[in-house]
Amino acid sequence: MAAVDTLGDAVVQALVEEPLDLLRLSLDERIFVKLRNERELTGRLHAFDQHLNMILGNFQMFTVP
Repeated sequence: MAAVDTLGDAVVQALVEEPLDLLRLSLDERIFVKLRNERELTGRLHAFDQHLNMILGNFQMFTVP
């Protein structure tokens, strides 16, 4: 099982050269976003731009006490 995880990590590292590449790989996946003022979002990433504006679907917002 560890060999499969290592292989998967190697593939992701080869595909990710810039931070936006990681977001591109996360399209249509559930992501976690930490915001200011102790707020957090989870939701499905539908789209993003070079300024890191994101369109999330089916999201939930949490406030961390």
